[in-house]
Amino acid sequence: MNPHHHHHHHPALFQPKARMLVPLIVIPALLASSSPVGAKSPHPAASIKGLHPDKYDRYVPSSKDTFTCLSGSGKKTIPFSAVNDDYCDCEDGSDEPGTSACRWSTFYCHNKGHIPASILSSRVGDGICDPECCDGSDESEGVCPDVCVAIGQEFRAGLEEERKRRKTGSKIRSSYIAFAEKEKKRLEADVIKYSNLVKDKEREVEKARQVVEEVEQGQGEMMEKRKNSPLYTSLLAHRLSLSRLRSRTTRLESELDVLKSIFEDLVRSYNPNYQDMAVRAAAMGYMEIYHDGKTPPAEGSGTGVEEEETRREEVDGEGEPVVDESGEGEEKEEEIKDEELEELEKVDLMGLLVGWEDGSVSGAGKEDTLREFVLYNLANYIPDPLLESYDFLRSGLLYWLIKFSVVDPSTTFSSSVPKPHSSVESPQTSAARQSLNSATISLSDTQASLTSTQASLSDLATKFGPKGEWKKLDGTCIEKNLGEYTYELCFFGAATQKGNKGGGNNSLGRFNSWNYDSSAEEGTEAYYSKQLYDMGAKCWNGPHRSVKLQLYCAKENELLSVVEAEKCEYVFTATSPALCWPEAEDASSSSSSTKDEL
Repeated sequence: MNPHHHHHHHPALFQPKARMLVPLIVIPALLASSSPVGAKSPHPAASIKGLHPDKYDRYVPSSKDTFTCLSGSGKKTIPFSAVNDDYCDCEDGSDEPGTSACRWSTFYCHNKGHIPASILSSRVGDGICDPECCDGSDESEGVCPDVCVAIGQEFRAGLEEERKRRKTGSKIRSSYIAFAEKEKKRLEADVIKYSNLVKDKEREVEKARQVVEEVEQGQGEMMEKRKNSPLYTSLLAHRLSLSRLRSRTTRLESELDVLKSIFEDLVRSYNPNYQDMAVRAAAMGYMEIYHDGKTPPAEGSGTGVEEEETRREEVDGEGEPVVDESGEGEEKEEEIKDEELEELEKVDLMGLLVGWEDGSVSGAGKEDTLREFVLYNLANYIPDPLLESYDFLRSGLLYWLIKFSVVDPSTTFSSSVPKPHSSVESPQTSAARQSLNSATISLSDTQASLTSTQASLSDLATKFGPKGEWKKLDGTCIEKNLGEYTYELCFFGAATQKGNKGGGNNSLGRFNSWNYDSSAEEGTEAYYSKQLYDMGAKCWNGPHRSVKLQLYCAKENELLSVVEAEKCEYVFTATSPALCWPEAEDASSSSSSTKDEL
């Protein structure tokens, strides 16, 4: 099999990018190890081509000048001269570190002036200058120049650049952390404040509830006492009489109607010339009372009933006294109407007992009660800026409400917490219930504030980075104009695509999580370098729009590029100083212990 194929099938174990991650401190150590210090003589195995320094001790010839394969069945022993003889003797390929004879072994390039590397043996001597071996040691002498010094310098300059950028960025990040610490103290203080307030408000609600109970109980006892007063007993008796009187009147009226209809028929149909004198006298008497002594018209042309109605209206209509036909000028007493009787019967006697102090109920007092407990209490629910104009309007409003009978000043009012079991409430009960209502609303407002403060505090410890450094950027927006659209991303908020030539805005999603592909461990810098914004506007025949945000360390918060990787799935690249961890702060130091400090 052609060893060159392995060049393609086995990607380099050490690619330049991977090497970038070697921390800076390692470099002097590596350089030191590759140059002899003082008079110390090199290891005898150092002359074996392609051998990793870690394995030098295992490549010392035995007393019999043999080499034992490092692994494999029965650990085969071969003459030491068979090492690097371009023939593969050992199963594990350990006898050929410097040739391409054994496919699975690796070749070590010293790369003096840069960073050492290893490549697959199949790439040795293939005529291609592998970038990993900048010293050209993997090819025959003279095929590839040794460019390690130049590459090393460039690499170190890049590292220095990165280090400066990180240093500047991490200063800004420190200010973000300071902000988070302040924010944490503020939130902790608020949690204590609201917790205490909630306790106070709970006590207020309890007190208000007791007051309502006491007032209701007191009202109940007072009502019982008043119900036993002679005045109330007398009123009840009057009402009963009124009801009985009304039912008797109703019965008599219906009997009278029947008699009248019999007489009407008689008067119309009798013959005055042939009738009995008694019948005639009765008919004349009836006409005298109901038809001014005239014979009533025939059935079709209008009835006596209508006339009677008109006559009644003369009496009741204007309420003017009607002068009797007899001409004696006596004033007739105005007849009572059914509606008036009904009103009397409906008077709320219990209502009269409420607010009755020592038997006196003054109309003015009632009106004050009205003002105090209806419109004045509205003021509790009116925003401060509007209060002044409300005060001005209130008296006028009250006047018109009473004038148009929307509100009746003589009744009591139900409070903001209606009580199903009692239709009548004293002003004291109304006021007590109003206080209870206000206290309850105030308690639930305070509880809501406490809950939201606690949520913010727990977010600070989890959502905004190991030291809360991202909190400062909560709601900060970065954007990039790409001609047709401007793309905007607000950290921990929403990502938006805005049309520059008309055409509206599209939601590209809202913040969902860090490290969306679970590629890094929580608490590491890599974990905080990726964010997902999802559930944006749905695409026509496609998914909901979403953004994968890839972040890098730099001193600016900046959106660098936008790519629609798949339909409606965007990849944003951005920088932020929040990601500039100081060099020492690697995964080991940013473990849970630092989280507790915050």
